[in-house]
Amino acid sequence: MTAKVRFTRGGEEYRFDFTFAEPSLDKTVVSDGPVSLFEVPDDVKEVRKLLVNRVATITELVKKGAFSEVWVPAFQAKDLAIALDLRTPQLAVADRPVAHVAVERVVRAAWALDAAGDIGNRADVEEASNALNDAARDLERVFAR
Repeated sequence: MTAKVRFTRGGEEYRFDFTFAEPSLDKTVVSDGPVSLFEVPDDVKEVRKLLVNRVATITELVKKGAFSEVWVPAFQAKDLAIALDLRTPQLAVADRPVAHVAVERVVRAAWALDAAGDIGNRADVEEASNALNDAARDLERVFAR
């Protein structure tokens, strides 16, 4: 296999040749780590509890400066919020629009956290984290009634 690489735009091209005696095998071990399969429970109370947990996890990661790790709990929070959105018909009619808007805010904040975490800008990560926290708190208030 040959790879041609430029390390700077417009810079010199370098050629790398690789020889393999045999095809490589993927020996990936499935773990219970943060990227393992995530199932959303059916019980609304459990979904709410997990959402609070994910927000707390994100808050701790942001405090530690582990911005590249926030995307997993952020997208899990998004999935949990969407699961709650599917249960809005159980809410009082006046609470349904509040819940829908809060879910949209969680989804947007999760995407913003992912993007900001990739860049590593603390101010953007904190802003997205705060937005997710506020939206999740609004969801908790509506579903706790």
